[in-house]
Amino acid sequence: MANTNENTLSVKITEKDTIFLEQACYCLNQARLNSCMIRLGYDSVQNRIKISAKRDKQLDFNISFAVNDFDEEMSDELATINKLNRQLYYFFFSSKSNELDISVYPTSTTAPKTAKVTLPNFELKDDSNFHKFSVPLADIMPVTEHMLQLFNIVKIRQLLIVTENFMKISALGDDSSFSLSFGIVSDTDIASADPYSKFNYLNSVGCLNYFKIRKIANGLPQSLKIATYPKAGKDDEYYKANSLMDSITAKVEE
Repeated sequence: MANTNENTLSVKITEKDTIFLEQACYCLNQARLNSCMIRLGYDSVQNRIKISAKRDKQLDFNISFAVNDFDEEMSDELATINKLNRQLYYFFFSSKSNELDISVYPTSTTAPKTAKVTLPNFELKDDSNFHKFSVPLADIMPVTEHMLQLFNIVKIRQLLIVTENFMKISALGDDSSFSLSFGIVSDTDIASADPYSKFNYLNSVGCLNYFKIRKIANGLPQSLKIATYPKAGKDDEYYKANSLMDSITAKVEE
């Protein structure tokens, strides 16, 4: 592991999905441009580099990458970078094959450009057995929509937690893990556990997820559409799990 220059820390990671890495770096750079506080860290127990982007109550994004090798010198350098005055310096993230580059620039420097990753325009087919629901969103940041795309890219277990005013989505993998928290419109129906419990159960047995923000009409909040659907060749297992959750919900309502 070596620095590409005196201002860049290059970390060898196990993540192989280049599209995911490019999108993650784009999201982190956009978060910085939207005045988010960026923090870095290294977990020596899990051997992961951790990055967070936060802004008040509007956004809380955390991502970690499993590291191939990480020595004491790099740990010290990371700690030093993390203590820099954010008014004088900023971070810029980029990726190569199995590598995450963290560069530090003075705020007087012209920021490098990160190209937005173009993703396939995926739409669900009409299938009543898919688990689909929508959640009205509070005033979210534009970068939130880009971060939601990360959940569409990865095919790892995901978990959804909802409180009265916030939603948190997590994706848990061996090479990468990340979570995103943002505001939702407070409402008694939103607090209902049924659609979220079903989402978590279907993810535990294996499925794919789809997230998309939809603009409805002027004067109405944006809506986050969430859908789960079976992996290729796993239709029977998915439909049995879906039917089981429906039967449990029906008995509770009786």
